Amino acid sequence: GGVVVLILLSISNLLLVAGAINLAAAVLGYVLAAKRIPWFSMGSVLVLVVVLNAGKYATRSEYWAPDSQSVQSASLLGLPAMMLNWFTAGVDTFVSGAPRIRKGPSLLERTSLLHMVLTVQQATPELIPYLDGETYAMLPAMLIPRFLEPDKLESQAALNLLSVRYGQEREEDTEKTTVGWGLVAEAYANFGNLGVMTAGLLLGALCGMLMRLSTTAGVASVAMLVTVSSALTLCNVEFDFSSLIMSLLQSTAGVLIFAALPRFVRRRSGPPVSYALKK
Repeated sequence: GGVVVLILLSISNLLLVAGAINLAAAVLGYVLAAKRIPWFSMGSVLVLVVVLNAGKYATRSEYWAPDSQSVQSASLLGLPAMMLNWFTAGVDTFVSGAPRIRKGPSLLERTSLLHMVLTVQQATPELIPYLDGETYAMLPAMLIPRFLEPDKLESQAALNLLSVRYGQEREEDTEKTTVGWGLVAEAYANFGNLGVMTAGLLLGALCGMLMRLSTTAGVASVAMLVTVSSALTLCNVEFDFSSLIMSLLQSTAGVLIFAALPRFVRRRSGPPVSYALKK
């Protein structure tokens, strides 16, 4: 029940990627624990995701604020009706001959970034020069808290730069939608094959560190919770480097705050009181 609520809340902004990642993590956890693959459930979920992917454009045009990726008048009470309308729009898209599916990428294209890698590899550096680390240089500005810098650089700035540079979006369109590129395409756009190899080494080192951190850790230990939250973040292959680092830092901070909360509450409540029995 908690996983279902988490998935519904994660797609309440009408963006499928967060819900798909949480769903994939839940399925993976079930498969590892139960030692079997729930084929029927996975097939049903796949059909549901395909329908939602087909109906998301019509639903976004109805619920999103103009030139924004935020839902107008969002509320928990209105979430069930919005989900039902989303599903209905997806079914209607298929029944009516799917004229609206061609407006956006298919589910297969959304779950693969190979076409983005090929786009960058074909155009760089013959037509478009290397970025020479320009997207990576945006990370320090993103690390500044927004309450200290209200006009700080948005977390999708690197993705938007790549989208405009390679003709995937117009600059004005980046305010309404974001195109995922992934670490490999970003690395090639910056430094070519050397950048891809370096990104692979860093990602491998990070995964190795998390594996060693959690190998002998308890199930509910801080090390295991940090590893689980980091693995969930790493499942999103559309992240660029800056967005990935920001998400890892935020998820780790959330785990540390969650782990420190019981100690803080215990300290505020004072020392335990002992009651001696009188004879």
